[in-house]
Amino acid sequence: SWGLNSDGQCGILDNDFIQKPTEIIIPELEKEEIINNIICGNKSTYFLSNKNKVYLCGYNILTKQKYHSPKRVKFSFEKELIVQIQLGEKFCLFLTKFGNVYSVGEEESFRLGLGDEDFDNNEEPKDKEDETNEIEPKQVLNIMNIQLISCGYNHCFAVAKNNIVFCWGLNNMGQLGLNNIGEIQDSEENIIFIPKKLILNHEINNIICGKDFTVFHTEKDEILVCGNNEEYQLGIGKEVNSKIREKNNISKPTKVDQFYNLEILKVACG
Repeated sequence: SWGLNSDGQCGILDNDFIQKPTEIIIPELEKEEIINNIICGNKSTYFLSNKNKVYLCGYNILTKQKYHSPKRVKFSFEKELIVQIQLGEKFCLFLTKFGNVYSVGEEESFRLGLGDEDFDNNEEPKDKEDETNEIEPKQVLNIMNIQLISCGYNHCFAVAKNNIVFCWGLNNMGQLGLNNIGEIQDSEENIIFIPKKLILNHEINNIICGKDFTVFHTEKDEILVCGNNEEYQLGIGKEVNSKIREKNNISKPTKVDQFYNLEILKVACG
């Protein structure tokens, strides 16, 4: 690992910056255990092993501690076998082999996918004593048999085994693509707290999220995009239908024609 290490996110002791690629030592790794997935966030890094164990370095959302060396972290739902981890700006999603999704996070992001009960944008800050309380991951509501999860800074997607797509989180830039079901999002209600079905009429191969935009890769190798397009990161110019555009944002999943008849191997977002 290398780069910023102020919270221990590189998994190496002492230095705030790691200037050259340096080997990470994971003390608790067993003899036959190997790391087969690494998930990088802003202040933390998760490692998932072939034995479905999770290791963490950097900032731990649950305990608010900082680990400068990867440490084994355990969850109450671990017996379901964690198969995918996704990191948002201040939250984390876990997908299990049973098809369940669990969420944990800070502040308002903690409620993403968990409902909006007692949510108040104007509530008073919590006491410092309360801030040290451990937060337990909770199961995301109204979704099951999930086979894929993806998230940006504050928006999330989950694809079920029957290819039903669910979305939740922040939608201020149209990054959830919800206009394609005829719903008009109130400017004061930009957050979807409980997952909603997203009708795409496409078989989905993968969903890749940027900070506040989304790319859908279909089984037919079509690319659909929605969300923030202020820097034309969606690959669609101003000539796009004005009914689905506001300040260059695309609120309906829209096909990028330039990929017609091309075999798409991989999609990546900044």
